[in-house]
Amino acid sequence: NGLSPLHMATQGDHLNCVQLLLHHDVPVDDVTNDYLTALHVAAHCGHYKVAKVLVDKKANPNAKAL
Repeated sequence: NGLSPLHMATQGDHLNCVQLLLHHDVPVDDVTNDYLTALHVAAHCGHYKVAKVLVDKKANPNAKAL
């Protein structure tokens, strides 16, 4: 499925883990095999605090999934 650690932390709503990963400069717009970014995952799961952190770190809100 191509989930990165950032995707998995986002999916689990692990805000502290997301912040730690971003602090260590993981790519915020990496995509899964289905071209989903962590921001897509956060929005789909309703994890709005995580989504805000991702947007604050310049996640692309216009990225398109297939």
